[in-house]
Amino acid sequence: MQIIIISIALNINVTNAKLSGQALIDSLESELKLKEIDTNYVQILNELSFKYYMTNPDKGLAYGKESVKLSNELNYQGGLARAYNALGVNYAAGKSDYETAVEMYKKSLDIYIQIDNKRGIGSAYNNIGLVYQFSGNKKEAIEYFEKSKELCVETSNRKGEAGALNDIGNIFNDWGDYPTALDYFQKSLNIYKKIEDKPGISFYLNNIGLIHNDMNELEKAQEYFEKILLIQEEIEDMRGVANTKNNLATISTKKGNYLKAIDLLNDSFNYFLSVNNYESLSNIYTNYGIAYKNMGEFNKVLENFEKSYQIRKEQSSKVREANSIANIGSVFYAKATQYELDELKNKNLNTQNDLDKAIEYFEEAITIFKSEGELSNRSEFSKDLSMAYELIGNSKQALRYYKEYHTLNDSIFNKEKTKELTNLLRKQELKEKQLKEQEIKNKIELERAFKFRLQYLGIASIVIDMGLILYLLGKFSIKEWLARAMAFLTIILIFEFLLVIIDPITDDYSSGEPIIKFSINLITALIIFPMHQYLERKVSNKILRN
Repeated sequence: MQIIIISIALNINVTNAKLSGQALIDSLESELKLKEIDTNYVQILNELSFKYYMTNPDKGLAYGKESVKLSNELNYQGGLARAYNALGVNYAAGKSDYETAVEMYKKSLDIYIQIDNKRGIGSAYNNIGLVYQFSGNKKEAIEYFEKSKELCVETSNRKGEAGALNDIGNIFNDWGDYPTALDYFQKSLNIYKKIEDKPGISFYLNNIGLIHNDMNELEKAQEYFEKILLIQEEIEDMRGVANTKNNLATISTKKGNYLKAIDLLNDSFNYFLSVNNYESLSNIYTNYGIAYKNMGEFNKVLENFEKSYQIRKEQSSKVREANSIANIGSVFYAKATQYELDELKNKNLNTQNDLDKAIEYFEEAITIFKSEGELSNRSEFSKDLSMAYELIGNSKQALRYYKEYHTLNDSIFNKEKTKELTNLLRKQELKEKQLKEQEIKNKIELERAFKFRLQYLGIASIVIDMGLILYLLGKFSIKEWLARAMAFLTIILIFEFLLVIIDPITDDYSSGEPIIKFSINLITALIIFPMHQYLERKVSNKILRN
């Protein structure tokens, strides 16, 4: 018997997002009517294109195409790149046309490269990677995420670097390579810890918690979610608190602590009800049902599963709707099979009614799964349906669905094995490629380090030579201006040499943050300036005395 358990994840407050998004769209469209045809007009078109990708991608595409046309007429390359980016979002997320989306993103990438907009280049790399990931081309996705990461490192974009590492981690998670996924998520988390970004820390702790949950390491998962909860409460992220309590409730249910799970779900439910987030409410109703089922309270299970179904019927995908229908069927099946076998054979009236309802719901759900091409749930519930028919004495239908279950199960097994082998080969290819790239990087770094050492030696040699020249000049009578000029030049060279040595240390300590780097350089200048004046005066006076 299977009940679809809601996966632990961060839910998006879709309802509120739509409301605030529509208000912004109305404002932008009103502003568009008042604007002249210029670069600002193009920027508004691009924003509208981005805003429509979830609610009306056709309109989003229309605004994006108008922006492309005007950007070309105005020779506005920045606007043109962003227009292609907006079109890519609408094709990918709005229309699921991944091939055209990649084409748009690559046009955007070409323009960003031409105008040397590195942030735009990094964004384009990331977007192409995401489309490849969603379309199943995960090997290509990793290549683009790696490019995005390298560019972020080059431009000291730490958040972008963390995001790229996270995207790579997600792919390894999809492949079932949890240790590698954890390694990437931990790297992302370390970056956010270093820059002390608490919302980011919370996000990456959540990803690590999800991995431990997938590995059924419930204690570790709970530990991470409890850490997240403390941060979210501190920064008053109430939506995050509600999601995390839902996650903790799922773990409590798995551990058999059903009353604690219900308490946590109550808190989560109250928040999502207050913001009218019905998609999240449907998940919570399902999780209520799972907890009550384990407690044997079938009326409460049925009540919550039906509430979840009513929401999903209006707002969710057909597969999620079918999951809810099958869950309701599983309640009637569980009620029926709680009776003794003798009662079932004697066709107890309540039992017969429960089995009839279970069969009705299972068949409806299987029909939807079949139309949507969903195999896994269809297989599991075909097995349950076969058993239900067996219990009411319909051997013909029982055999039919049992055969269907085995056929689907074999198909899933073969697909899983093929996928597992393909993923294994891809991971091996990727690791070999990464090793080769690392060897090339190490070679370049060694050559670079050797080149730098030669340059340092050259600079040091010049400084020493200047010192010797000053010493020798002290043996002769020379003009005052020449003595002071030589002393000034030598001291400048010494301090510039010191700054060359200090600069990499400053970059590493500041992590590329401009304000930190500026502060360190300012302190260094305040220390060096008086020392420079003092040494210059001493050296020039010594030469003049000699």
